[in-house]
Parts: sequence; C-alpha cells; structure tokens
Amino acid sequence: MRNKVKPIRSGVWTMHLGLFTASITLLTIIFHRTMGLDTLVALNLFILSFVTAGFVFFLGIFTLTKVWKHGKPGGSNALMGMLVAVVLLMWPLIILHISSNYPAINDITTDLSDPPQFVMLHKNRPPGTNSLTYPGEILAAQQREAYKNINSLQFNRSSEEILKLVKLTLLNMNMSVVGVMNVDNTEFDYWQIEAIDRTSFIGFIDDVVVRVKQTNDKSVVDIRSLSRYGKFDLGCNAGRIEKFQQELISKVLSTVPTA
Repeated sequence: MRNKVKPIRSGVWTMHLGLFTASITLLTIIFHRTMGLDTLVALNLFILSFVTAGFVFFLGIFTLTKVWKHGKPGGSNALMGMLVAVVLLMWPLIILHISSNYPAINDITTDLSDPPQFVMLHKNRPPGTNSLTYPGEILAAQQREAYKNINSLQFNRSSEEILKLVKLTLLNMNMSVVGVMNVDNTEFDYWQIEAIDRTSFIGFIDDVVVRVKQTNDKSVVDIRSLSRYGKFDLGCNAGRIEKFQQELISKVLSTVPTA
C-alpha cells in the first residue's frame, strides 16, 4: 500500500496566510466603519496586510517552483493563496494609479484668499490628524491649477435663510453637524457651520466648514473640506464641495425668499 504524499508545507502556509490576511483586511474595514476603530490603527493594519500579501505572493512562487522541480502536491494551495494576495495588492496599486491623476493635496476651499477657519472641530481632536490650519499659498496654487471651477456662491437671500438651507444640505448629504456659530468680525459678521463626513466604503472622516457671509443684499457661501488623515484625497474633497454646491443651489431655487 502506497503512502499518501503530503502537500508541500510552504503551499499550505501560502493558502493559510493568504486567507488570514484577507480576514484581517475585511475585519479592519468592518470595525473601522461600524465600531469606531481608531483610524491610525486601521491604517497600520492595512499596511501590515499589504506587506503580508506581498510575502504570500512570493512564497507562492517559491512553492510552485518546488512543485515543478520535485513533483510534489501542493500547487493548488499555493495558487489559492497567491490569488488572494493578488486581489489584496490590487487595492493599493489601483489607489496609486488613481492618485497620479490628482494633485497631492488634502484641503480644498472655495475662498483661497480667506478660507473658512475651523473653530469647533479643534476640540477633542484625535492625535495624528492633519492640521486644521490652512497651509497657505503653495497649496492654493495647486488647487488653482487642478480645480479651476471651485468658487464661492452668491445668493440674493439673507444669511439666515441661506444658513438654514446650508444646514439642511449638509444633513441631506449624511454629514454630522458639529455646531453652528455666529462670528462677530470687525469687518463683517458671518455664520459658520462645522461638520464631519465619512467616506462611503471604509468610513474615513473628513472635516467640513461652511461660512455664510452677508454682503449688502447678497449672501456669500464658502466651504472648505479637509481630509483628517493622509496627504492626498483622490479628488474626494473637491467632489464633496461640488456636490454640496449643486444641492444647495437646487434648494435655493426650489424655495421662495422670505419677506
């Protein structure tokens, strides 16, 4: 009776490590999106998963080489682990490819000369987050080059009317409003709303501030959107501002000015 040849051990390890890495990645997404896992912890787990996936891929190549040379079973295990690794590695590779189409900025505003400033979101801010202070002209120049159509909005309505529509727009976009404040400036008074928004898939948090300023018989609306983590945003902040402006314009056009 012939002894059954055991699959090559490295092939079994390739499969098990691949499935384990996929499980860690999936659980990280779920815990961050729904259970409040710290973003820095989640980012480190993602990095660990991608590094492990790279190791799994090369371990699979090593295993297939041994299978080819010595005719031992275990090639299917190696291929399964390598397939999982390739799927995981496609994620950062796709992000890197997409990022080449966008500038390396994470802070977008409709008013580059006097961007809205965060006030309320300074409180209880987690460590390791991006600064809420606007970086200045270098970033502004990059935005001018990349997003030429992002500008302030003006409406022939009072600031109080527009403020209500701004808040409604933020809520309709599923943002969490942190607070509303009236700022008494030496030059002009204005209303300010601060909110946070989450990306749809993983749930990364971005910070948003909207300023409603009364000038004569018009209200000027400016918005600023800032990624809480990371140096680039893949166009997310600009997309959020454009969507906000479109929805706000729609709400203004669908309502009647108060006397």
